[in-house]
Amino acid sequence: MVKSLHDHLWTFVGSLIGLSILAYLAVPMHLPLLAGSFGASALLLFGLHDSPFARPRNVLLGQMLPAFIGVLCYHLWGLSWISLSFAGAFAIFVMRVTHTVHPPGGATALIAVLGKAGWLFVVMPIGAGALILIGVAYVINNMAPHRSYPLWTAKRAPSTSAAE
Repeated sequence: MVKSLHDHLWTFVGSLIGLSILAYLAVPMHLPLLAGSFGASALLLFGLHDSPFARPRNVLLGQMLPAFIGVLCYHLWGLSWISLSFAGAFAIFVMRVTHTVHPPGGATALIAVLGKAGWLFVVMPIGAGALILIGVAYVINNMAPHRSYPLWTAKRAPSTSAAE
């Protein structure tokens, strides 16, 4: 299916609002709610909202589990090639096993190691930021007449059957 300009504009607006909220909280408010991998999460949530990778469970756990793994690897091995490679590979493994694949999570694991993150990183910015993006995706995607988010809220045509 070819996406219309209208659909691309919804993607732009959703991404702009979601990332603006995180950026506003991060910069002027000095709250650590922004991670580089959220740009890719925004693409999935607003540009590919019907993808399994954009499901709320996948976004939240597919960000938080890799963040935890990245922090753990940094604390075990410091900033090293082994911590970086193990964090990325193990994050992918865990997302696959738990059925929470969210591709930006692979980057989140590396960001945790490269940023020498502490345990709070898992909750803030990652957990809180992911929840904010999911909330914005719910509102914006359901405002559009041709979109539904998450998938189980699919809009149905009004029923003409008295049996329903």
